[in-house]
Amino acid sequence: MLNLITDVIITFLILVSLTLALAVSNKNETNETKETNETNKTNETKETNETNETNETKKYRKNKDEIADNDLRLLSKCNNIFWGSLSSNHYAVDLLKKRFEYEKCLSEAEYKRLPFNHKIDWVQISRNENAIELIKDRIEYEKLLGDEYKYQEISYCSNTYNKINWGNMTRNQNAIELLRERIKYEKTLSKEKYSNLRNRIDWIDSMGDESNKNAIILLKDLLIE
Repeated sequence: MLNLITDVIITFLILVSLTLALAVSNKNETNETKETNETNKTNETKETNETNETNETKKYRKNKDEIADNDLRLLSKCNNIFWGSLSSNHYAVDLLKKRFEYEKCLSEAEYKRLPFNHKIDWVQISRNENAIELIKDRIEYEKLLGDEYKYQEISYCSNTYNKINWGNMTRNQNAIELLRERIKYEKTLSKEKYSNLRNRIDWIDSMGDESNKNAIILLKDLLIE
């Protein structure tokens, strides 16, 4: 009988020990989970703050690097810029548009007093693939100037004047529609007038240019239509 009671007591103590052990284990797991959640939350907050700071920094830099319309207007009036060299820059078109507006406001005497490289070089800009809208505006402006207007001869090429240059335009990959219109015009000229036309589409050198994707289209317009 005594042995039975002893066994019962031992069994009871074992059960109590197991229960306490499980309770402690569950408490530790709960604390670990809580600590993990708090750590994750802290890390997420930190990452969010860092992301926000990075975005703010990027936004600040972007705003700082952006050129406002007023900045372009002020720059366009600067006669110390080498506008001739800038004319072939694909990324300077917005500024060149402002400069064109400024140059149109000058008197003929003021414009011609400017050194050649301190005004827009329309021969070079004719090859600028991003300047199509500006080229269109210039073509219309040259029509207003009339055939009697005396254009300045460019310094680096004899018998070439500072106006839209159709030889260079032939190499402009984005000028296909303007070139097709020009073909129509040149086809209306008599042989004598065409022979005397110095500023015309280049049917020789540009056709052999491997980058000229418009060559076949232009030849078709010339010879078939």
